[in-house]
Amino acid sequence: MPAVEPPTESPPRWGPPARERVDLQALVAGVQRDMQALLERQNVTLHVRLCENASVIYGDGATLRQIVLNALAAALRLSTGPTLRLEITATPQETRWEIQADAQGRAPVTAASDQHPELDLCAALLQPYGGQITWAESPTGFSLRFTLPTLRPPKVVVVDDDQDTLALYERYLRRAGLDLQIASDSARLWALLEEGYPDLIVLDVLMPHEDGWMVLQRLQTLPETAEIPVIVCSVLAQPSLALTLGARQVLLKPISESALLQAVMQVLGWADSEHAPPQ
Repeated sequence: MPAVEPPTESPPRWGPPARERVDLQALVAGVQRDMQALLERQNVTLHVRLCENASVIYGDGATLRQIVLNALAAALRLSTGPTLRLEITATPQETRWEIQADAQGRAPVTAASDQHPELDLCAALLQPYGGQITWAESPTGFSLRFTLPTLRPPKVVVVDDDQDTLALYERYLRRAGLDLQIASDSARLWALLEEGYPDLIVLDVLMPHEDGWMVLQRLQTLPETAEIPVIVCSVLAQPSLALTLGARQVLLKPISESALLQAVMQVLGWADSEHAPPQ
């Protein structure tokens, strides 16, 4: 099964893949709308089978959309039959996409050639995900396949000794599709860090025993935790101190859902509202 290699001349510089929550049904529906006029012009029907276990994937929604659009465009251009079939299945490790098309009477497809720019773009877009696009040929047609790893949602640890505040943050952040862990004091935070490092810590200041300033300084002095971004959220309006001690952002309580999610998205690298998690 030949693989399509990313272009070697002036390859696009794609950054690390984002991990926003992408609804596969909505993604596929959008792709079908975009392709509809082209499909009708060529009298081709697109049949989609989305398996029940394939519902959500984490990645950059715009990138995933372009991968699917370009793969379908390539298959449509090379097909000679009246139908294209797209099947999407999922395992805990990856999401598998397969496009089947008829191409009877057409010369064998050389997917890696420079005659298929859509596939070159797919290969380049898949590269940051560790994905690969491949072809499998048959006497009557071909199938085009690619996989995407099932990236986990970003993990966020919230540290606050007020149970009502924790409940509020939990509702806000879980609704945004984040993997959330709760710590009611610094001892619980350090225990959680022994199990694995989060992508972000939301930290209160006024806590007993070891307050937020002490926690922030300790996080910064340990090599294994120094790179974990921290958002300080407190009734204490001391942003200069928090930023000097290493915080990425400072929020003043009481905090609204929109303000909290905006800060979290910025720190996690979700640059714009179009790619934000659902609210």
